[in-house]
Amino acid sequence: MHTVVSSKGQVVIPAKIREELDLHPGKRLNLIRRGRSLVLSAADSGFDTWLKSRHQLGALEEPLSVDRSLSMPPSKEL
Repeated sequence: MHTVVSSKGQVVIPAKIREELDLHPGKRLNLIRRGRSLVLSAADSGFDTWLKSRHQLGALEEPLSVDRSLSMPPSKEL
């Protein structure tokens, strides 16, 4: 889904998303920059607090990667 930044720096959140997240005029939102991405969350969700705490711990500096090759059984040859 795409949106456009206006000349005043405003962005439109599509109606479907606003309805799903119960966003209404006056609702407070938090905006966090993660590199070249933005994370927008409702101020009362608790997610913003969790995300800030993870960032302060340095836990989000690198993308998450999981190597499961050692925990998987060897493949059977055909």
